[in-house]
Amino acid sequence: MHSDTVLATLPRTDRCVGSVCQDSLFTPLHQDALNESMSFYENYLDQIPEDMKGNVLIAKVAQKEIKKYKKITWSLNNA
Repeated sequence: MHSDTVLATLPRTDRCVGSVCQDSLFTPLHQDALNESMSFYENYLDQIPEDMKGNVLIAKVAQKEIKKYKKITWSLNNA
């Protein structure tokens, strides 16, 4: 079988961006970076009054990032 044919059937993780890609891979090598990001966003949200969380852009970003990566981070930390 030609190598291009084999490569075409493999997931292209080099073209993935985060958890939105069905072929993305997260390994223990990513664990520290993900934990640091989650801690940053969670700590940031803890410091913002509840009524402001829907109006502050960085709070919206933080909420989306936590939602997007929470399951992945949990999986890596509990493997």
